[in-house]
Amino acid sequence: FFAAPGATVRVSTHERNESPPAELFHSWSGVPGCTTEAVCLFTVGTTEMSVNAEFMLPVSVRLEGAGTGRVTASPGGIDCTSGTCHGSPLRVGQSITFTATPNAGSVVDRWASFNLNSADLAAVTACGSAPTCTFTPTGQAALRLIWKPAGN
Repeated sequence: FFAAPGATVRVSTHERNESPPAELFHSWSGVPGCTTEAVCLFTVGTTEMSVNAEFMLPVSVRLEGAGTGRVTASPGGIDCTSGTCHGSPLRVGQSITFTATPNAGSVVDRWASFNLNSADLAAVTACGSAPTCTFTPTGQAALRLIWKPAGN
């Protein structure tokens, strides 16, 4: 849009009301004096400006099934032994590796969707029962790890 030099402009983010959210506001670039505030006021200068909002992707894993163990994620900082665990958000285009370490008597049954779009679902489904699952999410990285007893 066009704003005359000296005009005060208000920029704001609009995160969708989803649970869990598909993306999280992270920061502004190109806006003097604005960093991580969701709403920012600035004065237009005399040169052309480009204002960008950077969003991050939420990371979570939910552990289910009849077995037990630990799941970590890198990057993301998840270290989870039960329930649903959340990690640090990812930058768009960043890959993440989830690693499952079963306790004695348990194995990975499969990786599955917690709330993934179709492209990410295909990537996670391809991980099958492997102990690691690496993909580059295009939306929230919300996985389920399903344990089962060894020998089943």
